[in-house]
Amino acid sequence: MKEWDGKGDLSETLLSEIEKLLTSSQVKLEDLAQIAAFPGPGSYTGLRIGITVANFLSWSLEIPVVAGEISRGKLSIARETNLGFILPKYLRPAHITTSRKSRF
Repeated sequence: MKEWDGKGDLSETLLSEIEKLLTSSQVKLEDLAQIAAFPGPGSYTGLRIGITVANFLSWSLEIPVVAGEISRGKLSIARETNLGFILPKYLRPAHITTSRKSRF
């Protein structure tokens, strides 16, 4: 399994990293049978980006998307969701504040 640390530039590099992984594995997007993504916990922005890309690839390729988990050092992949997409699992609710512009 290839590891990649996308901290700080995930939105700029995720798609190119997926392309590199597919190319090095000699696999085309059309060859994929399903998409697996890890819904969290993790950073709010990182989860939003990763889950959005996984759900979009699933939708555009018309293949299932499944949620993966790592528990006690073991990797497991859940069955396909009934929703047809996966949702992120945040550690806590988003901290939404009033816009600075609307305060004045």
